[in-house]
Amino acid sequence: MLETSRDLLNIVIAFCVLWLTVFICWFIYYMVSIMRCVAETMDQVSKMTVNINNFFAEAKNKMQQATSYIPMVFEGIKGLTNYVNKKSKTKTASKSKKAK
Repeated sequence: MLETSRDLLNIVIAFCVLWLTVFICWFIYYMVSIMRCVAETMDQVSKMTVNINNFFAEAKNKMQQATSYIPMVFEGIKGLTNYVNKKSKTKTASKSKKAK
């Protein structure tokens, strides 16, 4: 079986190569696992970025739509205050006429 010390050396080298191969396979497996996790995380970040961008685009559109109604609202408020002022002036004028 072991006739010379070279046979023992070959067995030890084969054993070391076996463990080195196991370690390299384990290392490659974990590196691939890490790369897969990084890729999934990047996909989630990309999707989140798209969602945030869509949210702000929708908010911008809604703000633009809302601001298009502001002049009409101000005109309505202006007309309402003019109407209330006219009514209050006519009421005060009619009260002053009644008081005389």
